[in-house]
Amino acid sequence: MRELEPQAVRLLNLAQEVCRVRHGRVVTPQDIVFAYVVRQLTPPDESPGYAAQDSASPEHVLLGPEIHAVLTLATDEPVVLGELVDLAAAHSKELIGYLGIE
Repeated sequence: MRELEPQAVRLLNLAQEVCRVRHGRVVTPQDIVFAYVVRQLTPPDESPGYAAQDSASPEHVLLGPEIHAVLTLATDEPVVLGELVDLAAAHSKELIGYLGIE
């Protein structure tokens, strides 16, 4: 498993919360898109300050196969924020505008 840079950790943690809000069991690239929007709207020195209180999700949601593939890529380089954004863009073309990509 690759290390994650702090911004990538924050985005992935937010994506897990997005998954719980929608009562999901597996984090998807679409969850990353919405987590990116939350990240952009939250000041850098603040936490979004929410958690899915009454979620039907399990305590620990799984990472989807696309995300797992990035985390287990055979390289010594850490996972950076851009990799997760690129992954989300590649698998969520209908939501690409939210990522600031034209």
